[in-house]
Amino acid sequence: MRRLRGASISLARSIRLLAGVMMAMPLLALRPVVAVQVQQIWGERLGHLAMEPELFLSKRAGRTDGKRSATIFFFRGQPANEYLAARWRKRLTVGPRGLLSPIYDASIRFPRISVRPKDWDVEHVDLRPLDVVPPRLSFSALEAEQGANLLAHLGLDPGKPYVCLAVRDASYLEALQPSRDWSYHDFRDSSISTYVDLAKTLVELGYGVVRMGKVVNGYFDVDEPTVVDYANSDLRSDFGDVYLFANCAFCISTSTGMDALAFCFRRPVGMVNLPGFDGLRLGETTKLVTFKHMRDRSSGRRLSLMEQQRLQAMRARRTDELDQYGVILEENSEQELADFGRQMHQLVQAAWKPLPGQLQGEQDFLASVPWEHDMTPAHLHLSHSWFQPQGDVCVE
Repeated sequence: MRRLRGASISLARSIRLLAGVMMAMPLLALRPVVAVQVQQIWGERLGHLAMEPELFLSKRAGRTDGKRSATIFFFRGQPANEYLAARWRKRLTVGPRGLLSPIYDASIRFPRISVRPKDWDVEHVDLRPLDVVPPRLSFSALEAEQGANLLAHLGLDPGKPYVCLAVRDASYLEALQPSRDWSYHDFRDSSISTYVDLAKTLVELGYGVVRMGKVVNGYFDVDEPTVVDYANSDLRSDFGDVYLFANCAFCISTSTGMDALAFCFRRPVGMVNLPGFDGLRLGETTKLVTFKHMRDRSSGRRLSLMEQQRLQAMRARRTDELDQYGVILEENSEQELADFGRQMHQLVQAAWKPLPGQLQGEQDFLASVPWEHDMTPAHLHLSHSWFQPQGDVCVE
């Protein structure tokens, strides 16, 4: 019985692929006249839902090759943000998944007959196309009024700046697919409780602070009326998520999918508690970056940023890969996070100054990154903590 069921599934997949190939043929025949393309939007992950259409449309807006093309999209999975998905449906040509997904899957299985657009980017590392065109989405006057009302109900003055705080934890993915073991992502998490001093520092600088998230672990309790745990608020909504990121003074994130909304609306972004190179971006939007500390597992010695052991370990994509590099991670301290907030404020106010030797040290680091992406054109800066005379945390 099990063999029969397996054979039936295999036969159904083969028939589906064959149907996809047959439906792709007329699109290929049209290619000399117009390139008709098919592309899926991975809806259930917010970073993909937000960034990939925005980056694609931004590239096409700056296109000068004169090629004629038409791209038809379909959504795969339940959208992580229904408001954003609805906006993309109005902006893009969207077709039925049942018809388009076999064509898309056949394009993956047989690259020579692919009708997928080559400029669709699922990695979101090179965001330089966003620097040359404005955001592809905007808010109506009514939506802007709704957003201002949301800020007021959250206890924030709509006329004053606020910062979006996006701190990754495991809760969203566990809620999305509770049967799957997501622990391989744990090395990217950090504790929201360590961000209290950062929030207070930002309040002292004149900002409100909004803790973002759809499903989160724990509460963000800060004794300041303009620090809002929006993620745990009854006022949280899909529209609110997009509006708040789109209109913040800047965003501080641990590189989690929702910060794509800040990038899409060209808001300045600072990255904290990065375990490795994922989270580094090309383009003018990423302003400031700091990494988790690493210690050698055997000796307990903290590794400097340019040590080869650390550089290689920063390539890890899974928690268990850290063992093969012999390292353990430490989160940024509360003081480091507070200092990071001050530096982000200085950067957006054009008042930030590098420490002696910092600019050359940043160039040396970016040139040494053992990653498949060339980061030497990056505009980002590293937090001052890596260049202060504290021995083992300095760039060597």
